[in-house]
This record gives sequence, structure tokens and C-alpha cells, in this order.
Amino acid sequence: MANSINHDAVTPHSRVDWMPRPPRDLVCPACGASGPKPFVLAADASWAETGHVDLFACPHCDSKFFPDVRCPEYESFEDFDSYLKLYLEVGAGVDQLVRHLFVTPLRPGAQYLEVGCGFGFALDFARGAMALDVLGIDPSPFARAGARLLTLPIIGDYLTPETDFDGRRFDLAVASEVIEHIFDPLPFVRLIADRLSPGGILILTTPNAAKAAPDTPLGALLPLLSAGWHCILYSRTSLERLLRDAGFRRIEIAVREHTLVAVATNGDAPIDLEAKLDRNMFQAYLEARRRTVGFDSSLAFGFGYRLLKELTNTKQYQQGLELYEELRLAFRRVCGFDMETPHTRWLYSHPEESLSSFATRYPMCLCGVAYLRGILALNQEGEPGRAMHFFSLSTCHGSMLRNLLQAVGSDDAETEVLIERGRALYLRALAYASPMEAATGASRLLQEERTRPLAYPQQRDDVVAILSHLVNMGALEAAEKLVPETEAYLRSGSASDPLRSEVWHAFGRLEMNRRHRPRQAALYFALAERAAKLWHRREHSAEAIEQIWRARHDRFIAWLVAGNARRALCVGRRFEPAKMLNVIPRKELTVTFVHLVNLGALEAAEKLSPEAEALLAEQSTERGPRADKLRYEVRRALGLIEINRRCRPRQSALQFALAERAAKRWHCSEDTPSAMEQIWRARFDRLHAWMVAGNAPRALLVGRLFEDAPALNSMPDGMRERARKLTHQASTSLASGTDSRYRQIARPQ
Repeated sequence: MANSINHDAVTPHSRVDWMPRPPRDLVCPACGASGPKPFVLAADASWAETGHVDLFACPHCDSKFFPDVRCPEYESFEDFDSYLKLYLEVGAGVDQLVRHLFVTPLRPGAQYLEVGCGFGFALDFARGAMALDVLGIDPSPFARAGARLLTLPIIGDYLTPETDFDGRRFDLAVASEVIEHIFDPLPFVRLIADRLSPGGILILTTPNAAKAAPDTPLGALLPLLSAGWHCILYSRTSLERLLRDAGFRRIEIAVREHTLVAVATNGDAPIDLEAKLDRNMFQAYLEARRRTVGFDSSLAFGFGYRLLKELTNTKQYQQGLELYEELRLAFRRVCGFDMETPHTRWLYSHPEESLSSFATRYPMCLCGVAYLRGILALNQEGEPGRAMHFFSLSTCHGSMLRNLLQAVGSDDAETEVLIERGRALYLRALAYASPMEAATGASRLLQEERTRPLAYPQQRDDVVAILSHLVNMGALEAAEKLVPETEAYLRSGSASDPLRSEVWHAFGRLEMNRRHRPRQAALYFALAERAAKLWHRREHSAEAIEQIWRARHDRFIAWLVAGNARRALCVGRRFEPAKMLNVIPRKELTVTFVHLVNLGALEAAEKLSPEAEALLAEQSTERGPRADKLRYEVRRALGLIEINRRCRPRQSALQFALAERAAKRWHCSEDTPSAMEQIWRARFDRLHAWMVAGNAPRALLVGRLFEDAPALNSMPDGMRERARKLTHQASTSLASGTDSRYRQIARPQ
């Protein structure tokens, strides 16, 4: 049985005080403006042993700064082993570090410098995957560990005018999350600029001052502030001014979530701040590096977790399962627990727990590995019970880790995101076993999220999408419980177009199948189609196209059920089978084809006739009343297309004969008046077709069946009399030798 998630767990204590305080007369270290600076917040910096520090804002350049903080000693680090373990296994953000290397084209052998390189993941990727000539400089023990474990060329010191690079000039220099630590940044940036080759490029990343705000999730806010370590939080304006003062003429700045990314150069090299990381290259790097560092170290756990993330995100699920098994066995060897067993037996954190003791018992990446394993259980194995177990484990471990980090003024944004997503996915898995309980949990989550900022804003979308999941499962009563809050969220304008389309569509299905209001369903399907069109207009997504056609198809069915043939025809005439085939199952398209024929929309129906014929071929061996009934309806509809649209009465007669045969099989397996009535209808259509074809002998053969019919009670009203008239006309034509061609076309009934 999966462990449940305690959604009412104690929220980790905040380390930020937003209560207003008086301004102070200060000089802004970013722009030099003096005068009163408004107070922003106070943050606990106890982990850096500098006490409580205040953050102030500069109204001239929009920067924010801690005036009472000076650069700490980076050469030493209290409780270093625990923080190194956290950094190696989960905290480094390696994919974001190496993404900078794709901003501009770099040839093999290009000179790459990283200032403040930390452990050196980006250096290692640049050297191993891109064949760059790399050098790092960083005084911290993280850099010393990276130089030793990855055999990297790293200078373990601060960058100063006396730093000796042996006369090397660099094509690309990166200082990622460095300048916020320096209270006088201009000389530092000029030092790097002086080491660039002609046309060389400098990339800076730094926290975005605008995100030091109450609506920023705590998991992102605390690392952004890093009180006691960060001196200045830059705005776009102040960062651009700093780079211009350092002598750069060409500057581009982008905002990535809570970070500013700046590229500066005096050359004309192409720059693309939106360039994406080459995921194939990154995966190959992780696979290769993992093989070189063993299996039971923190570094191996970190490479394994990041590789598992890549495999899962790219839907390489089988390889992901194999990698997970290796990680599980490694965790058992090193830490003595098995992730497959209930975590209540081995996962705990006592009140006096320290980060150091917690780190010795559990891998720091346990939250992420368990989360990814839950996705594999849900998407690959189809085992929601196992998925619940892993999402619960992920949430519990991540919450404990965040509590310990916040106790020392830190946090981890990725862990916060995994917790929030894990809670939503836990409910999605729970829906298979207990739909009503899942709906109740989703409703509670939606209420909670109104009162706190989200680390992962799409989590609300994940929770709202549970309604669609419940509808797709047929748990309509549980889904209806979420309707009021979900509809309010959609109408607020906060939902994305994909979610809006998905949920409006689910509302339509609720109206059709739960509330039996097809007119309202048709309106919801129209809203779903409109949202999908907006989605496609913005992203040109194939999924958006699919949603457009699905919504349009279901709107057609809703108007049919509502008895509004005119509106149904308006929708049906816009069908395009080539686009619908990959969206709507062939069987549903075939039913739509039959409806269109019965409405008389033969031109629209003719476009779907190949799919109807293909379905008949696919199901030629299927038997039973449902299969035979569908076979009858399709054959009769094809016959009506042949005689009324294609003007081929002989082919239509053949289709009506096949329809009659299917109706007889239907009647044999299910002796109902409806089946018998359809036999007579197919016979009458066949008689009619032979008359139109001018084949009096065949028409007479069919007409005599009506004269000899014993089961008149199953024949539709007036059919026998009409059949007699046609038979008499055929007999007269045959006797006189005149043309027996019947000029009146058949009509759908």
C-alpha cells in the first residue's frame, strides 16, 4: 500500500522579514547614487555568521543591496562535506551551467575561461563534449574538490591583477553567479575584459533584483538572497551600466526565471541568448562521465540522477528503468535502505537533526530519483499504486531536506518544484484507486495555492488537469466536485491555452454524459476549440491541431444529440479527414460518417468514406451485435453515398446487399425488432437502387421478398406499399421492353 502524503505538514519556517522599516542614507554600490534608500526586507544570515542583514533598494538603477555585508572568506566553508554532497547530487543546475556554452558558436580548441567555476561541471563539459581548451579560477573548496575529482585545470585563488594566465587570451569567459558577491564589481569585470581575445565574449549571470519580492517562492528566494554572501542584486539597467562602464559596446541581456543573463563583447560574433542546450550532447556527456566515476560516490549519484532526468524527460523510459535499478542498488549498498519498501520504515528526521547527519543517512538526490521513478511507474509501467509510493517518498524526503536547509538560511528551488509537482502527480495516481479522494485532495490544493506563491506555477495547471483525468477515466461524479474552482480559475485568465482547451473539453463531456445537456456541451466544446486555436497560433503545435479537431468532432456529436441538425451540419461540413485521422479514432470517425449521411451532408461524408471502408476491413473478423450493427450502418451509408453522390446505383445495390447481410447477422445474435426493421430497410434500398440502375429483373427478385414477407410487423410503416409500386413498375417495364430507369434518387431515412 502506498504511503499517503500529509498535505498539512508543518511549513518550513521563513527566514525573511518583510515588515516595513525606515529608509537609510546610503550610496548604491551599483550606480553610485547617494541619498535615502528604501528598506526591502531583512534576512537571517546566521549560516554565514553575520547575523540579521537588511536589504535596501536603489530608486535610480533598481538594484538592491545589503550595505552591511562584506565578502566572506570563500577559502573555508563550515560543514563543507554536506554542502558539497548537496551540490554534487542535486544543487548544481548543470544543464543551465553548460547552456551558456551554446550562446555563440565555438570551434574545437577555443580558449574558455570560467571565473568562479565552483566544482567545475561546465569546464568538464566544455573540455569533454566540445573539445575546448579550458581554465577555471575559484578560491573555494568546491573548486579544489572539482580539480581533484574531475582532474580539471583550476587555479585555486581569487582573480586579481597579479593572476598569471601565461599570456593566454580567451574567446569566451563566463562568470556565473559571481558578481553579486563583489561589493566593488567594476574593477573585477575590467579584469576579465582585459583577458579576452579580440572579439572575445563575456557572459555574466546573476540573480534578478526584481525577484526579491514577496511573491517569489521561498525555495527560489532564499538562494537568490543568500544573505551574508550576496552583496548586490542587479537589475537589467544596473547590469548593462556596469558592462558599458567596463568598456563593452555590444550588450544583450535576457531574463531566465529568477536570473539575469548578460552577454557582452566588442566583436561581431553571432549571439543567441535563446539558444538551447544540445540535449543529445548533454546526455552523452552524462553517460560517459558516469562510467568514469564509479557507482557509489556522491558524484556518481549526481551524474546518475541527472541522466535519469534526461531519460525520463525524453521518454526513454526503458533505459530510465534500468538506470533507476542501478541507483536503487547503489543507495542500498551505501545507505542501507531499499526505495521499494515503505519509507515509513527507514525515512525520518528528528527535531534536533542537522544537515550533516541527514546527509550521511540519505542521498541528497533521493527526492528527485523517487519523483522520476514515480513518473516511470505511471507512464511506462501503468502502475499508479507504485507511482503513489514514489511520489510520497519524494515529497517526504524533499520536505525534510528543505526544513534543514531553511534552518541555516538556505533552500533548494529544484527540490521545492519536485515537491509541488509530486503532490499533484500523487493525486493523479490516486485517481485510479479512489477518484473521490483524489478530487477532494485536488480541491484542497487549489485552495492552499491561493494563499502562497508557487515555485512551479504550472503546478496549479497540473492540479486543475486532474479534472480532465477523472473525466477521461469515467469518474464523472468525482470530476464534478472540481468544477466550481476549476471554472473560476479558467475564467480568471491565468490558465494556459493548452490547459484551457483540455479542461473546457472535459466540461463538455461532463455536460454530455453526466448532466445530459448536449447544448451546453456543444458550447464548451466550442470554447475548447477556440482555446486550441489560440494555442496553435502561438506555438504552431501538432498537439494543438489535434485538440482543435477533437473539440470540433465532439461539438458535431453534441449538436446531433441535441437534435439541432442545422448546427451539426455547419460543424460537419468543416471536417478534413486527412487532419482528423491522427486525432480521432477511426471508429469514431466512422460513426461521424454515418451521422453526416443521415443528415444529408453527403459532400462532407464522402471525405470520411475511405476511413469507414478501412474500418470495415479492419473489423472483418469481428462478430457480435455491436459489430454487426455498425457494419450495417456503414454499408448502408456507403450505399447512399454511391447512389446519391457518386450516381453509381449498381455499386450502391451491392452495398445495400452487404448491409442486409450484416443486419441478418445482427438479428441472429440479438433477436430485436430493430434488427429486423433494418433488414427490410436494406432490402428496400436495394430494390430502389436496381430501379435507378434500370435493372428490372434484379428489382423484381428483391420486390418479391416484400410480397412473400411473413413478418410485416417488423417492416417500417408504408414500406410494403412503396415496394409494391416499385415492383409493379419493374414488372411493367420488363413486359413492355421499355426503359425501367427510376429517376427519383434515394433519400436517407
